[in-house]
Amino acid sequence: MRNKVIIIFLIGVFISFAWAEEKAKEPPGKHHLFNFSIYYPLSINKSKNDSVNLNLSLVYGHVGRVNGIDLAAFGSVVEDDLRGIQLTGLVGVVGDSMKGIQASGLFSVAGDRSAGIQASGLFSVTGDDFRGIQASGLFSIVGDRFKGVQAAGLFSIVGENFKGIQGSGLFSIVGESFSGIQVGTINVAGETMRGLQAGVLNVVGENCRGMQVGALNFSDTISGLQVGVVNLGMIVKGAQIGIVNVSDRIDGIPFGLVNLSREHGKTRWVSWGSNITAVNTGLKMMVKNIYSIVSFGGINLEKDIHSSLSYGFHYGVHFPRRKTFFDVDLGYVNIDNEKYFKAVAGNIDHHLLEARGIFGIDISGDFSIFAGAGIGYMIDHCESFDSGKLHPVFFAGIELFNIQFLPER
Repeated sequence: MRNKVIIIFLIGVFISFAWAEEKAKEPPGKHHLFNFSIYYPLSINKSKNDSVNLNLSLVYGHVGRVNGIDLAAFGSVVEDDLRGIQLTGLVGVVGDSMKGIQASGLFSVAGDRSAGIQASGLFSVTGDDFRGIQASGLFSIVGDRFKGVQAAGLFSIVGENFKGIQGSGLFSIVGESFSGIQVGTINVAGETMRGLQAGVLNVVGENCRGMQVGALNFSDTISGLQVGVVNLGMIVKGAQIGIVNVSDRIDGIPFGLVNLSREHGKTRWVSWGSNITAVNTGLKMMVKNIYSIVSFGGINLEKDIHSSLSYGFHYGVHFPRRKTFFDVDLGYVNIDNEKYFKAVAGNIDHHLLEARGIFGIDISGDFSIFAGAGIGYMIDHCESFDSGKLHPVFFAGIELFNIQFLPER
């Protein structure tokens, strides 16, 4: 029975909107200090142009303006402006501007501008501009500009410009420019962003000035910092920190396992042997003069274990000199002995931290040779850091080819 009453009420509200007469055909507006409605027009006010200071509605009320308090058990519509407080059990609607507090159990709607607090159980909507706090259980929507705090269980949306804090459980979206903090599972700024985006997926359509933190970050132009699992930027002016960093052009530093840049990047296949791990091969990915090496290999010469698998990562700086070069890097190598991916008695795996210096000669554009030395700190698996031992590291190898992962534009 209760559900039927709610459905009938909502249908009545929508019918009232659909079949409402033009304001010009309404009787002239009057002012009431107090108004009471059962279901408009069964009410004290006989015109939708009437203004009210205290408006009480049992089922549905409809007045022109409220300067004070509007209370409704189910729903209330203010045709023009609200200055004060509107509290409704289900639906609260203000046709033009609202200044104050608007709260409802299901829907809070302001057609024009709002300033203050707007809250609802499901939908909070303002047609044009909003200044203040907007919150809802599902959707918070502002058609044009917003300044303040916007929060929603699923979607927070601003059509044009936003300044402040925007948060949601799923999507936080600004159509054009954004300044402040944007937090959600998926965050989108259509044009520019100044501030912080934090979520699983962060997207800025044009210029980002600030920081993106998430699993996947994308910006056409980023002036600041991207921190994530995968960072994508067409033009990067700053730093990218992640497992995979990709750019068209970068004026800054990428730090990650895989670093690729169309204009400033070069990738080569590199292989070497050392006195710790006999055979090693992998990819050397260089962006400007910063490089990372992802490699794997085998044969633990230090412990005389032939059945071993190693996989590691090195990060360093490249210093080119005509036909020669000098590199310095830091790295980590995991040496998995015998029973691969299992640590059992008599089968102690090792962790190796390395600091290396490398001298190389460019034989041709696709072929280089190098040799180097350094120091390694080897720790037995599951042992404390201070239990490790220092070992000298010597190695030599080759670099081949120039591999293009990003296609030419």
